[in-house]
Amino acid sequence: MVRRTERREIAMAGVPEPDFRVLSFMPQKGNATARRYQKRKAHRKSKEGCIACKVKRVKCDEIRPCCSRCRRNDTRCSYPSADEASSPESSSQVAKRPSAHIRQMCRMLGRRSMPSADLLTSPAVTGLDMSQEPTHHGIPRIVLIQHFQNLYPELQLLDSGNPNPILALGLVRPFLLEAVLAVSASHLRHHHWAPESRQLSRVTEHFQQALAVRSFRDALQSLTLDQQTADAFVLTSMFLNLLTFSFAEDDQVQDTWLFRPDDPERLSWFSLQLGLKPLLLTTEHYRDDTILSWMYAASDDEKGTFYGENQRMDRVPAHWMAFLGLDRENLLGEDDLLREPARMLAEVRDLEPRDECFFLYVNFVGALDMEFRFRDMLEAEDERAVWLFGYWLGLMCRFGWWWMQLRVDREWRAIRLWLDQKGVRDRPGEQGRVWRLLMHELEDANRWPRTEYGVVDEVHEVPSTDIIEIL
Repeated sequence: MVRRTERREIAMAGVPEPDFRVLSFMPQKGNATARRYQKRKAHRKSKEGCIACKVKRVKCDEIRPCCSRCRRNDTRCSYPSADEASSPESSSQVAKRPSAHIRQMCRMLGRRSMPSADLLTSPAVTGLDMSQEPTHHGIPRIVLIQHFQNLYPELQLLDSGNPNPILALGLVRPFLLEAVLAVSASHLRHHHWAPESRQLSRVTEHFQQALAVRSFRDALQSLTLDQQTADAFVLTSMFLNLLTFSFAEDDQVQDTWLFRPDDPERLSWFSLQLGLKPLLLTTEHYRDDTILSWMYAASDDEKGTFYGENQRMDRVPAHWMAFLGLDRENLLGEDDLLREPARMLAEVRDLEPRDECFFLYVNFVGALDMEFRFRDMLEAEDERAVWLFGYWLGLMCRFGWWWMQLRVDREWRAIRLWLDQKGVRDRPGEQGRVWRLLMHELEDANRWPRTEYGVVDEVHEVPSTDIIEIL
């Protein structure tokens, strides 16, 4: 191979210099010539790949938030900022060094508990970075796993036993683990008041949620259904539903769906809840050996009131029946859509809001149709559907759980305000009388024991300070 010093000597002697990367030998006699190197077509070299791929000097497919190579190797995937990407040192610079407060917080969370020995020896966990230092995409995953073990009893909607079966299932079904980590980060965001800590938790929550949604969608399309997959699908859907409730960060009713009529995504958080029902029906053949037997058992009472043979309409108040159009013999279209949701609400409104009754309360969502027609009634601002939805939200306020309290309280207050601004209490005759009774029930839905109301005749005035323009 011609070395650099030899090429210099050849060029000085007037002999054409072989182009770089062309294997050339000097002949003993005659003139030395070399085939010209045919350059590749000009192309732009991307500088936007992730840092891990740059360090390994391999091509990155630049899928965000986690590229395919990092996902395959279970490696932290982070991308340089725009300023870092333009810097020659971008491959070694990750992010600005986290503050001492953030590093201390992560180490403190990591010391509270350690995953069980079974989890630590799992191949999926041994591939994780065990560092407790914050990363470019937030709180380390090993810290989030540790925190999930602490917060597990606070989730309430899950069995209060050992969280390790869920974590162990997540280790073989990564989309579930990513949803678990997002819930763990969400809990930290709700319980840390320091702005820097909340921001770190928020970044982590969004990052893990994005991973969970993408991998969950891929798994639904590719995995063959078995016992583990069925349980993982249901749990992941539940956790993603939880995250849509916990995502709310303020109590401003102006931000709710009724006051954003031009936003096509205004009810997307509610639409996600409706996706659990078809998933439960698809996986119902895997309930004999499920780790979720406690959840299925908690969805009905011993009498079979909700899904058994004891389904009756006599607990639905007469004024509800008239208001919803359920007092007619032949129900068609939208009226029939409201029968089961109304029956569920009539059954649970007198139930004490204990943890074990939670799934009875959420039977309202399970009673909604799978064609999204009830959701369409909400988008069309059908007053009957809006009132039913608001009454359920008020009932859910009874629980006061960290992950849903802000969302359900805000949406419940917004519906009350919206109906008041439409003047439903002041409508003439029987319609106004029924509406006044309905509004009193709606306002007190969060109270337990429930308040009984008779005939209500007073006229209600909406305080001017609460008026929001309805477009």
